[in-house]
Amino acid sequence: MGESAVIQALKSACQVVVVDPCHTDYAHLLDDTISGDLSLSLLATGRAALRAASELKPDLWIINTCLPDMDGTDLFEMLNDRLDHVTVVLVADEYCPQTEIQVRRVGAPVFACKPLERSWLQFGVQQSMRRRCVATRSGMRAAG
Repeated sequence: MGESAVIQALKSACQVVVVDPCHTDYAHLLDDTISGDLSLSLLATGRAALRAASELKPDLWIINTCLPDMDGTDLFEMLNDRLDHVTVVLVADEYCPQTEIQVRRVGAPVFACKPLERSWLQFGVQQSMRRRCVATRSGMRAAG
């Protein structure tokens, strides 16, 4: 894998998976999907996320802490081994100190509350792209 493969990986649309029963909270991100900067997959339940995890290879997971079928922190723990070099954000509908403590306890790297601003999401995407670049370069060194 050459340097051009790294550049191509960074130019491709960032793939984001949102696991949240309230998809309308992410409607403002649809402009980015239309422009091709973002590939957005919306899932409503933890079970759907677990089924999709083997097929989807996102750069960023956004998981609501309160899903209809399980707690978002439980989903994070179930997916954690599969999420190498992927940024995960656990999101709460509103701030609660106990929720933040629970999120920190399971080791989630990022905790946020709705509404997620576009500029905040861009930061998450940049973090994912950095991780992708580091992973790609590490792979090049190991193969070379």
